[in-house]
Amino acid sequence: MSKKVLVFYDAQNMSKIDILPFVEKTICKYGEISSIRIYHDFVGKDNRWKKACFEKGYMPCQITKPKNNTADLLISIDAMKSAFNSANDIYCFVSNDSDFGPISLALRELGKETLLITSLPDNQIKGYFTYLEIVNNNPIQKEATETNSAQQKAPQKQPKNINETEVKEYLLHNYSKAKKDKDGWASYSTLCQYLKKKYEDSDFVNLGYKSKRDFILKSGFEIHGSNYRKVK
Repeated sequence: MSKKVLVFYDAQNMSKIDILPFVEKTICKYGEISSIRIYHDFVGKDNRWKKACFEKGYMPCQITKPKNNTADLLISIDAMKSAFNSANDIYCFVSNDSDFGPISLALRELGKETLLITSLPDNQIKGYFTYLEIVNNNPIQKEATETNSAQQKAPQKQPKNINETEVKEYLLHNYSKAKKDKDGWASYSTLCQYLKKKYEDSDFVNLGYKSKRDFILKSGFEIHGSNYRKVK
């Protein structure tokens, strides 16, 4: 059985949004992503992270005092709460902050595995994490740039023949097996991850929807909550 990976993305210290596809690709080497939590000031002027959360199904976590570098504290609290209340196997931190070493050791004492994706030199964090993905000379940015360049040069793919009824049935099937609270609400980000396994964002656009989120809403679901969003 594939291991479940919970991702904590410190957007205060890893602020380049175009590296997200590479980050997801890297994490998938270790297991199945259960949720990606983005810690950022979503009420600030930069709306790119908010848009990414809505379109990709990431969980937005508001930083109340962005200038005081509070993301690491919130991430540490959320990670420990999750360790006692969820079935995740690997806890992944995406950050250039070296302060996550102690929380990693605490999680490992609880039987969890930890992964850090960072551009920090390994001598600053060596021994703290089960797995390390060290980014030297910013290859994450380089790969993202090369990928974008290749996509621009490549011929446009013909749209896949997607049956809307089948997509809705797939959505309902995965909602039915998703973990829900007592009121029937399931995790929005988990549902989006299920859809992502089979369909690309462009598939929903080709069906006439603005985004994956738009498709879910118009399929009869409600989305509730500003941060820990739920769906039913």
